Amino acid sequence: MENNKIILKNQEKIYNFCFLDIDLKNIKTTKRSTKSFNVGVSTSEYGNVWFKLPEGKALFKTYNTYREDIKKYRMINELLCCVLSKQVGINCAKYTPAHIKNDKGLISYNILNKDEKLINCEQVLKKGFYTEPTLFNIAEALEYYKNAGYNVNKKQIILDLYKMIVFDALTMQTDRNTYNIHFIVDKQANLKVAPLIDNEFAFFGEFFYPDTKTYNMTKDEILRQYAVEGKYLIIEKFGTLKKFDYLDNLKDILILAKKNKSMKDIFFNIIDNINIDNAINELKKYGIKIEDNYKNYIEKIININIDTFKEVSKNITKLDIKESENIL
Repeated sequence: MENNKIILKNQEKIYNFCFLDIDLKNIKTTKRSTKSFNVGVSTSEYGNVWFKLPEGKALFKTYNTYREDIKKYRMINELLCCVLSKQVGINCAKYTPAHIKNDKGLISYNILNKDEKLINCEQVLKKGFYTEPTLFNIAEALEYYKNAGYNVNKKQIILDLYKMIVFDALTMQTDRNTYNIHFIVDKQANLKVAPLIDNEFAFFGEFFYPDTKTYNMTKDEILRQYAVEGKYLIIEKFGTLKKFDYLDNLKDILILAKKNKSMKDIFFNIIDNINIDNAINELKKYGIKIEDNYKNYIEKIININIDTFKEVSKNITKLDIKESENIL
């Protein structure tokens, strides 16, 4: 390989993915910076290493599991959520299937332009002396940045976060912690929500194992296990990561949709435009094949959550409105 060109090479024996065959000798590596975005825990000698590619600065992301079959589905989840998010107007980081020697993973392209910096949700919450990552707390914490001279379109930021919350609830994302939600500040001090990253644990992926028992779980079994195990993720390195617990907060999501027209439009746009068949066909263009049993499982997850949305919505009364009127 010459001039840092990436050769697309179809290797059917490896997960039916088309992998980028990267020659490390001709790729410039860059030292990972604490200012760069974090895209999860990676293993292997190349994991979480930045590379200078023709398309720009990128990270090679592998997955922290010894099971090759689990790694496969986590990569599929990441890529599938990128396509699904675009269907409903959500900005998502760009990923490309790749391998370096025998290490399989994704190339994750830098979400920052020149002179931009990243702020995670944890940092924003601390400015407002908050600990729980609710929309209400984030809205209040953003006042600090506004008063400090940043250009903060609070309404747009809250709507963008609301899109993320509804999308994550629908796709049963179990790892949207406060270190996986970011804001970007450009050189004009404009503050906005960063593209979505780290979707490998969508579709209950944090606890998913591709066997008959998992595929055949009933609606109640899936929701019960998600409610119990998806509540908090304890990682020794970071301590307890605070998370949006979507099943507990589902009522709040629907209350906001009922009270605010913009949020109602967002809610139904996501519900009505998620299309698994179209997303899978989009991935086929890149040589990625998803087995029928996994496709059926994903469709089950989406349909379960749409049904749950409808059930919860029936039980919402005026007494549940609380602070929702003042969120925007």
